[in-house]
Formats: sequence, structure tokens, C-alpha cells
Amino acid sequence: MDKNLVQIESVEQLAAAYPGLVTDIRTAAVKGVDQTALRAEGAKTERDRILGMAKIQFGEEASAKFSKVIETGVTVEQFQAIKATGGGDGAGGGTPEEEAKRKEMLAAIQGAGAVNPGSGGHAHLATDRPFLTIVDEYVAVHKVGKVVALQASAKAYPEAYKKWIAEAQKK
Repeated sequence: MDKNLVQIESVEQLAAAYPGLVTDIRTAAVKGVDQTALRAEGAKTERDRILGMAKIQFGEEASAKFSKVIETGVTVEQFQAIKATGGGDGAGGGTPEEEAKRKEMLAAIQGAGAVNPGSGGHAHLATDRPFLTIVDEYVAVHKVGKVVALQASAKAYPEAYKKWIAEAQKK
């Protein structure tokens, strides 16, 4: 081996010798990853895991009802509100009046455009809407101030937040 050649045996050594190259490789690797698909796959895997445990713990019938609730895309807070108003198990049943009230509440929640990122079915809505719309919806649903809603929305929808910041910086 030539004495003038440096043998690189680790990423750290490569980064020290060629920092620009390592940065370019990392940037290309991140760009090649479909993060939306990864999030959707992760949400589906977690949903399947939880529903599997519910089936084991509560049986086939209760698990099927719970699965129907999950498929609606309601958040934990929304489902809690439905149950608190006498909406039964949220998957049907109860008196006709309770069922009508439950359906009315569910339609109102879904019509408001509130997105449950774990539901898988409505994740596209979050990125298609302006970030400040997401923040305003958070304020309305959670009854919190704008600053709290902004922080929570930025954490839940980082891409929409980055887009909003980039647009604001252009002005």
C-alpha cells in the first residue's frame, strides 16, 4: 500500500477527511425516504397492535366495535366527549335517541376537519390545509390559547409548520 494514501475505516474518519461528501450523502439518503409512507405504515402497525391486544383482552365482539370507532378517525379527546354525553361505546347500540345523538356528534367532529394523525384515513388533510387553520382548529377543539395550540400543532404537523415559517420569511 502506498504510504501517501490514507486508509479510511470509519464514518468518523470519512467525515473528517471529506465533510462535504458525507453531508451530501446524508442529504441524498433523507431525500430518498418517503416519510409520509413511513408514518402511515407506523400508524397502521400501531393500530393493528392495539386492536390485536383489545381482541385478546375483551373478545371478538368488543374488539370489532372498538375497531369501528378507530376507523372513524376520532381522537381520544373526541371519543371521550362522545362517551361523556351518553354516546354508548361509540360504535352503535343504545337507544335510538342515543344512536342519533352519537351519529350527529360524529358527523360534526368529522365535518370540522379535525384530524387524528394516528387514524391513517385522514392524514392527508393536515398537510393540505394552511398551518394557521390547523392551529385555529386546535384552539377550538382543545379550548386552549393560541400559543399552546401553535406549539402543539408545530409538533404534530412539522411539515406544515416549516412551510408556514418559510412563507412568512419570504414576506
